Amino acid sequence: HQRHSFEELFAVRRLLEPASAQWAATRAGAAEIDGLRRALEGLAAACAADPPDYETIREHDAQLHLEIAASTANRVLLRIMQAIQDLHEQQLETSLRFRGRLDRTVADHRRIVAAIAAGDPVEAGGAMLDHLDQGEAAALAGIDGLAESGEVR
Repeated sequence: HQRHSFEELFAVRRLLEPASAQWAATRAGAAEIDGLRRALEGLAAACAADPPDYETIREHDAQLHLEIAASTANRVLLRIMQAIQDLHEQQLETSLRFRGRLDRTVADHRRIVAAIAAGDPVEAGGAMLDHLDQGEAAALAGIDGLAESGEVR
């Protein structure tokens, strides 16, 4: 059941979030970009903690995705993104424990934020799609039991 829920969640996120990143790249002002950078640095700091604080990481990751949606200046998109945060946080619990995922997550988000800050909608959308593809692979691998077989960091 969890696998099916995550597959459905990622299908919806693939529809919404690359477009969200693209819109943010064309609409975000200095204040929004500062907010994205603050959220990103909070995420990076939480991921670098030893041991990682997964609850804080989930909060910062979710906040960053909401900041991207808010940067689009589209209130409907922001409300939709807020509505899926419970599922997003459940998915993060599964995927972030996969070996190497914390470093990859930070790198993915740095790429997304850099593209938005540069005003590059093509790169922003592509970076978000890559991030979602990798996140889904890690989440599904965790569900399939790879995490229990030593694949976690």
